[in-house]
Amino acid sequence: LPKRRAFLSKALKASLSCGSTQKSARGPTFKVVCLDSGSLKAIIAFADIGQFIDIPLFTYSEGMKLRLGFSIAIHSNPDILILDEAIIVGDKSFQQKTQQKIKEIISKKDITVIIATHWTELIKNFCDHILIMDMGTLVKQASTRSFLLKELSLPSAKFT
Repeated sequence: LPKRRAFLSKALKASLSCGSTQKSARGPTFKVVCLDSGSLKAIIAFADIGQFIDIPLFTYSEGMKLRLGFSIAIHSNPDILILDEAIIVGDKSFQQKTQQKIKEIISKKDITVIIATHWTELIKNFCDHILIMDMGTLVKQASTRSFLLKELSLPSAKFT
């Protein structure tokens, strides 16, 4: 790993201990997650942004930030993973890799995955339960299959 990453890593380790809970200046509490060099390499490999990993984040395109953010999220072993439908965008290769990783995460059953979306295909492929919210209020709750069949009148043959 480049020395600057190692230096930042040492600085962070000196001020924060792994697994500790910290309160940010704005108020929310967060858990410190420390990654070993293998995890860091896996994050970089999954994000697939090549040599750009060594340039400042503010120069990244939105797609590059999305790739890196998703990669960090999935490699930090979260208890809850909250995704937006925008994660399934980008080039075809990254779309397939992302969809495969989401399926792998969901199959583990030891993590809660929440997907905020309007995209029926995404719901059909990844969700087993639907909550419909309106301005923060729960409007409807149902199994994905029953909701899509009854409310949207989708033929059952279209389910994967």
